[in-house]
Amino acid sequence: MTQRRRKAVFEANLVIVDGPQLFCLKAGKSQVVALAVPDEGRDFDHIAATVTPKNWERYIDGHVDLRYLFTYPFQRSLYVFSAKAMRDETVMLRPHENEFSNDLLPSPGFFSTDHTEEYISLPRASGREKLFIDGQWQLNEFGKFYQKYSDIYFFTSAVRNYDDPNTDQVYKGKIKHAFSSKPFKGGTSYMHMFGELHDCVPRREQLELEGIEYNSPGDVRMKGTTEGFAELEELISNFYDDRIEIKKAYDALRGFLSKQGLLTQSASRFDNSSSESKEIKRQADALGGKLQVKRASEILDLCSSNNLVFAKVLLSLYRRIESASAFFSEGRISFEKRE
Repeated sequence: MTQRRRKAVFEANLVIVDGPQLFCLKAGKSQVVALAVPDEGRDFDHIAATVTPKNWERYIDGHVDLRYLFTYPFQRSLYVFSAKAMRDETVMLRPHENEFSNDLLPSPGFFSTDHTEEYISLPRASGREKLFIDGQWQLNEFGKFYQKYSDIYFFTSAVRNYDDPNTDQVYKGKIKHAFSSKPFKGGTSYMHMFGELHDCVPRREQLELEGIEYNSPGDVRMKGTTEGFAELEELISNFYDDRIEIKKAYDALRGFLSKQGLLTQSASRFDNSSSESKEIKRQADALGGKLQVKRASEILDLCSSNNLVFAKVLLSLYRRIESASAFFSEGRISFEKRE
């Protein structure tokens, strides 16, 4: 379908070198990034692309370069315009149906840190956590640890936000969807649930990896919320201290589900009023208590009060806590710096 011209309003300069070279616009609710290019006889001297809110945040945070915004996302529209057509900081963007030629595109490796002007963006998390590492690590092990650690962080943060009356309903709806829209018949349901939860927390609470110093000893530095870090440390420390009893509760619940043939049964087919359901709830509560999970009632509500889903979610949380805690038990990572 042929695109129409769109009116856009100037928002902020990002790079000024002998005049504005890179700036952002607003076209309705859409973010637009605009780059000056040589006119060379063309009927335009700027190229522009719409940017989704998520990709704009990623760009401002330095996770993608400028060229990515113009070339890669599927959800983007391309435009051109001339600076002389701008009046009162407003301009009509003309659709560009094809991809921009390479000579018009910004060079790879231009990030937001290369801006000459400060861009005031949404607040980011101000809490900091430093974990201390020692011993020998493989590169994939850093990825594995951070994945499990972040899964637990986003899980607890999402549940805490769901329980907070001040949380925006948009986020509450996303959190509810992450828990209630999965069949929970196989392992991919849990992967998708935790993956969704990473996008269910406001930007001011997002977990960010600031850096890794790989030495023996070294450290891992992160930004997030102090509440999130404190809750995560409590869960891991408790697991480290009481892992034998916690595992007994996990084995009992999982064994019961396996014996009843419920490990691979979808949530929609489960009879929540059955006698098995009551026993599942009892054992799930026992596991949650051993794990010292906070807001268990909110987790059950997020699972639409389905006891089988509640149990499977706690089992999946156990596996992530166990995996993250293993690095602490091996002595390769700790919350306190060793003397």
